[in-house]
Amino acid sequence: MTQKKTSSRYWDDSDWSIANAQMLSEHYPNQWITIYNKKVIAHHKELGRVARQAQKLGVNEPVFTFSERGILVYGYSHCGLNRVMILICCRKALNSI
Repeated sequence: MTQKKTSSRYWDDSDWSIANAQMLSEHYPNQWITIYNKKVIAHHKELGRVARQAQKLGVNEPVFTFSERGILVYGYSHCGLNRVMILICCRKALNSI
């Protein structure tokens, strides 16, 4: 089975999203964003919505990333074992909180 090579444009967009993470978190706090050709082409709180938008636009290999801002609490519960695990993820961007 031959694996398809990821395009250099995808990696450029990925690098762009990392380099612009602070700006993205300010403009799209706690949202999923779709990046294509170093531009945000969709954003929403639900990943499925941004994925459908990218599909409607017909883009090939978009970058999906979550633009995290502030303190987010992620929770997991497994009722069978009566355990609850909460992971507190703190990420401070400059000038936030």
